Amino acid sequence: MMSDRANATKQVSVTSTVTSTTHARLSLKPDGVPAGAFDGAWWPRSTDPAFELTALTDALGAHRAPVRRISLIMTGWDSAPRHIRLDSGRKIAVDWFRNGDARIIRIVDTNDQRLDLLIIPVDTDQAIAHRALTVATNGQDPDITATVGTT
Repeated sequence: MMSDRANATKQVSVTSTVTSTTHARLSLKPDGVPAGAFDGAWWPRSTDPAFELTALTDALGAHRAPVRRISLIMTGWDSAPRHIRLDSGRKIAVDWFRNGDARIIRIVDTNDQRLDLLIIPVDTDQAIAHRALTVATNGQDPDITATVGTT
């Protein structure tokens, strides 16, 4: 039986404007959940940052203020674009770092609110990834040991 907290987890799967068949696999912490290391979790489908970050930005924009800036570590991604352009024409700045925790992506919205998401590696087993999507929204720090982008 699932707890009320687990049932309260806001699972978000929003159609991206990149292509009509793409969804961001995203889970955000609902209001009232105790603070933890993450505000949610994101499980990208590929290591193409332009594609994945656009889908993530669209999904977040449907539930929060529009995204203004994204910061993450270069490790595991195919490229490091400095900006992504949404179908609306709006550009989002992307800051890439060589050092740091590759499991975290930091999002800043147009209201200067920060959102730290756990990045679940692309090649993570589906059952483990789904568990991490849930655990990260319950104020816990899931232990995902696979490296982003490895096969």
